[in-house]
Amino acid sequence: MSLRIVRFTIYKQLILDSKSLFFTVFVSIFLFAIFLFFISFVRIDFYKPALINFDNDEIYISNFSSEKLQPNQYIKFSYLSNEEVFQFETKIEKILDSKIYIKDARIASELKSKNINLLNISMFFEEKVLW
Repeated sequence: MSLRIVRFTIYKQLILDSKSLFFTVFVSIFLFAIFLFFISFVRIDFYKPALINFDNDEIYISNFSSEKLQPNQYIKFSYLSNEEVFQFETKIEKILDSKIYIKDARIASELKSKNINLLNISMFFEEKVLW
């Protein structure tokens, strides 16, 4: 008789545990769905690496959407070399055939010396006002 009671108690506890587990999983999925719903309104830009080429001391960047960019805007870009992140900020000289041209001998020599051909374009700046 006592074995039946113990067995019934164990089964009852398993059923209650499975109900609470089901409830926990259901609530977790529901909260995750709400999270996905709200994050769908947030616009996240994923930048693909831009291809860089050199023409003497002039750099041109291709494989990159330049729709919003204008000449004389400032652009900030970075690259990873030996687990170090290097960042540059410079002015856009011109935009031709969806290529961004930058004339900065310091940046060109730095990138050439490190043999860098991919850049992560991270930020754009409006034209700076110099006082």
